[in-house]
Amino acid sequence: MSHTPVNRADPQTPHQDLHSEQGALRGEHPGRSRNPVIKVADLAWLEFEKPDLDRAEVFARDFGFAVAARTEGELWLRGTFAGSPCMVIRRGRASRFIGPAFRAAERADLDRLARATGGTVRDIGVPGGGQSVALLDPSGLPVRVVHCAE
Repeated sequence: MSHTPVNRADPQTPHQDLHSEQGALRGEHPGRSRNPVIKVADLAWLEFEKPDLDRAEVFARDFGFAVAARTEGELWLRGTFAGSPCMVIRRGRASRFIGPAFRAAERADLDRLARATGGTVRDIGVPGGGQSVALLDPSGLPVRVVHCAE
């Protein structure tokens, strides 16, 4: 992960151009839509890739996660309390954050989102089954909106 080094002698920071307290600048996206296509219900999980799922599992367990499901290529993790998974780690060439998955309140939300964005509702291999619509956020980060059977 790269980051902008901070010169401690210079009071400027990588965040100096943020202006959330003042609202959107002219020509900028104004923020939350008054009439959104859908309203996500919650964060479903975070998606990562790691080359070694065995090492990722050891680290996750040491950090307090419990394994909800495991396949040859995926590791689904939840917190210490019972509940749905909050993280999925897929086998990949390098360690990296893929993106978030947000939970749709209703299955029909996925159809509405797909129509509005030109996306497709696809089955996803999650424990218990489910569907998703894959999108890109304005910076190019993959984002999924999911509805799960469980």
